[in-house]
Amino acid sequence: MVILFLAACAAMPKEDPKTDTGIAETEHTQDSSYYYFTESQLAKKKGNLDRSIVLLKKAIELDPESVYLKKELTGLFLLQKDEHNALRLVEEILQNHPDDTDALITLGKIKQSQKKLDEAKEAYRRVLVKTPDKQNIHLLLGSIYMQVIWLVLLLIEGCKQVIGYREIPGLLIGKSGHQFKILQRCSGKHLFK
Repeated sequence: MVILFLAACAAMPKEDPKTDTGIAETEHTQDSSYYYFTESQLAKKKGNLDRSIVLLKKAIELDPESVYLKKELTGLFLLQKDEHNALRLVEEILQNHPDDTDALITLGKIKQSQKKLDEAKEAYRRVLVKTPDKQNIHLLLGSIYMQVIWLVLLLIEGCKQVIGYREIPGLLIGKSGHQFKILQRCSGKHLFK
């Protein structure tokens, strides 16, 4: 058994230190998007988000069709609270891939944080059309409806002092023209300063 081990060791080729660069002989060098992506991940892990963004942008320059790299960059922008660039990138992804559920979810979250609830609802609705079993999207959509209900309840509380209890049902379920007139009367009393 010992002889077999020694024979196997002797048969192994020796590395030439002059040609060993320490880099695997693959295409993952500085001309590769994978190289920059990996370096970006290492920078992110060290907490250097600015460097991570620069490296990921280089990776995207080398592979401009990569949706994955663009999603990663969007995530970095969101970590830095840069909603403007994140939104721009998500919209770019959705131009070429309108049914990308990850991009739609990110779009919905950005729109929701910007208080553009109708646009957020539409993004989440599009996700649910493609993947109706995503429970977290139902929760996000429900949270939007709860925000709307909360605003309506605050409005009703303020309006009932002006319009009285009899007109509250008209505000909730009446025709839009009637609702608008009630809201005009409420706002005319300077409830919304």
